[in-house]
Amino acid sequence: MSRLLKNHLNYVDGCDLRWKGLWKSGGVAALTMLVLMIIQIIVFIVWPPPDTVEGYFTLFHNNWLLGLVSLDLLYIVDSILLIIIYLALYTVLKRYGESAMLIGVVFGVTGIATYFASNTAFEMLSLSSQYSEAITEAQRIMFLTSGQVML
Repeated sequence: MSRLLKNHLNYVDGCDLRWKGLWKSGGVAALTMLVLMIIQIIVFIVWPPPDTVEGYFTLFHNNWLLGLVSLDLLYIVDSILLIIIYLALYTVLKRYGESAMLIGVVFGVTGIATYFASNTAFEMLSLSSQYSEAITEAQRIMFLTSGQVML
């Protein structure tokens, strides 16, 4: 095949078909996000998050996974999926405004990175473990105070 014909077969309606795998991944990521959001809503309705730090520590002690979900573990997974969606949207929409799409992706990924840095779910899990192993009342108060700061 000639080079021109081969290049033409890689494009349909102005879309570069080499990105087809990323587009499918973006679609699967979007549907997965929807399912995870529904699960998160159900979890919050059935097991509402505690109101106090001591309540979170007890929750982590009894069920660490439910404790992490109560502190947005599924939102962390959603954020990872969102990166795939951003990349897929970029490849589809860049022909309409490549610089605007690039700025949007950079802002989106920066927001996700900021959320990862500010999420305290795993720190609270660690504090709850230390709280349950504390020997003195002063240690328990220190871990409760640290947990309050985290929340």
